[in-house]
Amino acid sequence: MDLQQLRCFVVTAEELHFGRAAQKLGMMPSALGRHIKLLEEELATRLIDRTGPEIRAAAMTSATPSHRAMSAGRLSIMPFQRTRPSS
Repeated sequence: MDLQQLRCFVVTAEELHFGRAAQKLGMMPSALGRHIKLLEEELATRLIDRTGPEIRAAAMTSATPSHRAMSAGRLSIMPFQRTRPSS
């Protein structure tokens, strides 16, 4: 697991749209999907419900303890996203 995979998940969960999330991250939607799929495989859980044109973050809608923990993890990486060193 790397920060890029987590960042991809967080932005997709915020945007609820692969195309907008990919644009925000400066990547192709297919690459974004691969990052999220790898993260899901590594964590052995579904993070994004891909049902039809709309998506939703499974970790934020499920009440199981493992999904609540994933939601907490999402919140814990947010400070790292906002504090990048300036170049």
